[in-house]
Amino acid sequence: MALIEKIEINALKEAFKNPLLYVGFIIFAGIAYSVNTIINFPILLAIAFVFSLILVIDFKHYIIPDTTQVALFILANLLVYTSVDRFWVESYIGFALALFVFGGIYVVFEYLLKKPAIGLGDVKLLANVGLLLGALSFNVFLWILTITAGSFVIIKKLRKSENKMIPYGPFIVVSAWICLLYFFPLNEIYLDILKMI
Repeated sequence: MALIEKIEINALKEAFKNPLLYVGFIIFAGIAYSVNTIINFPILLAIAFVFSLILVIDFKHYIIPDTTQVALFILANLLVYTSVDRFWVESYIGFALALFVFGGIYVVFEYLLKKPAIGLGDVKLLANVGLLLGALSFNVFLWILTITAGSFVIIKKLRKSENKMIPYGPFIVVSAWICLLYFFPLNEIYLDILKMI
């Protein structure tokens, strides 16, 4: 078994023992229940659990296990095909767009500039979020992600804390959850803003 697989398995085992995993899931599920969305609720709960798992593992270990990526990919496809309000072509365009843009950023920084800017796990997670939200909502997601992650970075810089790596997974997961639950209102606001420009 490769070293990376062992690290991922140990991180998963540790996460299942961490009470924050279950607290995160309860918070995600509670918000989903209160929103009363038309999205398939059992699939939404499964996504909430995977998101909680990613949040806990990435925050502590700075990795996003491939098993969570595969689970999220399967759940996103189930959601796309079982939801009446989803157009599957837009979802796959969102997947391709996210994979191309963030995969390109990964390749440029990792191989050309030799400075890591984003991890491969983050690229896969962003591609799955693109599939989950679709192309239009993915743009809204990027705005929310910028605000959440940017606020954290600014606060960290103001506090002059250590210059440690920042796990993007928790910000990606929280921003994606907001966009998934408030899909229609956020898209309407985004389209209204585009009309004003």
